[in-house]
Amino acid sequence: MASKFIQDSVSVLGNRVFIIIIAFATSILLARYLGPEGKGLMTALLVYPTLLVSLAELGIRQSATYLIGRKEYSEQDIISQVLLFLVTSSIIMIFVVAYLFTVLDNPNFTFFMILMAIFYIPVKLTISYSQGIFLGRKEISKFNTTSRLQPMIDLALIVLFVVIFNLSIVGAVLATFAASLVVALYAFRELARISPIRLHFNWVISKKLISMGIVYAVALFVLNLNYKIDIVLLERLTIASEIGQYSVGVGIVELIWLLPATLGIVIFSHSSSAKDPVGFSKGMIQLFRVTFIFSMICGLLLFFVSEYIIPLAYGEAFAPSVEVLRILLPGIILMTAFKVLNMDLAGKGKPQVSLIAFMPAVIINIVLNILWIPLYGANGAALASTISYSLGSLIFLALYSRILQIPMLEIIRFRASDFDFIQRYVRDLKKQVS
Repeated sequence: MASKFIQDSVSVLGNRVFIIIIAFATSILLARYLGPEGKGLMTALLVYPTLLVSLAELGIRQSATYLIGRKEYSEQDIISQVLLFLVTSSIIMIFVVAYLFTVLDNPNFTFFMILMAIFYIPVKLTISYSQGIFLGRKEISKFNTTSRLQPMIDLALIVLFVVIFNLSIVGAVLATFAASLVVALYAFRELARISPIRLHFNWVISKKLISMGIVYAVALFVLNLNYKIDIVLLERLTIASEIGQYSVGVGIVELIWLLPATLGIVIFSHSSSAKDPVGFSKGMIQLFRVTFIFSMICGLLLFFVSEYIIPLAYGEAFAPSVEVLRILLPGIILMTAFKVLNMDLAGKGKPQVSLIAFMPAVIINIVLNILWIPLYGANGAALASTISYSLGSLIFLALYSRILQIPMLEIIRFRASDFDFIQRYVRDLKKQVS
């Protein structure tokens, strides 16, 4: 079990590193060809559908992973019900987001841009629901493929539409939508190979998916709101160039979450079917401590090199992003605890813990953003976020400690033996090679 977990983690980590490299190249291209204002407008346009997708998912991705992992019902029946939710959620959210853009009435958003943003929702939902099924079946390779294809195609199309055809923001939005559409079609084809594509209503499975999924959905929405509310309020309270500079700082500092996010995916998949839940959680606590040290080292490195990397890669117009990055660092590092340990509880069917932890954090984030963005712009949003991230993570750690009945000191106290799993993995790898 431990060997399989480590193998899956290494597989997903390698995939994530590849994705980050491609995404980094894409971000530089967009920054260079769109500038702070254009980058900010694109970020502001996509923040609404991205935020609402987490609500439209209804937690089906997570609950499908859980139910398939538990093998309580037939896969075919679960997949049929998931597809029915996919169609229903897509139709509802298309109208909701269309109405939202009408109310916002941002003159910088053209009709074509809004159309792409609206239909971005069913495309992303298809990918998300499919990934939930792949994770439930522990088909990590298919999950990796769906994660890897989108940024690769996106980069290629941005070169075509933005660099070669000079279509600016419209070309960038079209590239993002088209890349996601291709991945959605691939995921749909893979689902068809697993089970016949049919929409079938099963009350028992439907009730199970929704009753469990709605908590996942609300929890995920609150988390995404905490991540995205700064962009929403920047779009309302300041100029587009501030959003562009903020998005670059955020995009780079969130690289620290590469390892925790990778482990979180595998933890969720394995935790849902763990035969020894308590032992599994203790292993995850050990993994968290290692990850936290890794995050602190990366954060320290970013603090010093960001003032050279950002102007060099993105241009002098994005130099203010350095300060945004540095302000965000403490909160991003503390969020490592949440990124790793939350997936353990979510895999055990307890997503409400993250909701309880981050609801007060979101409220504080909103209030501080409203107060500080008019005064300090992107830096105010960054400070509000880092306070929110820190508060939510500390509350979550306290709740995690209480639920597992493990003292907080035991969770955070580092031990030299925490790195033993690396030696075990190398030893198992040598056995396989020999």
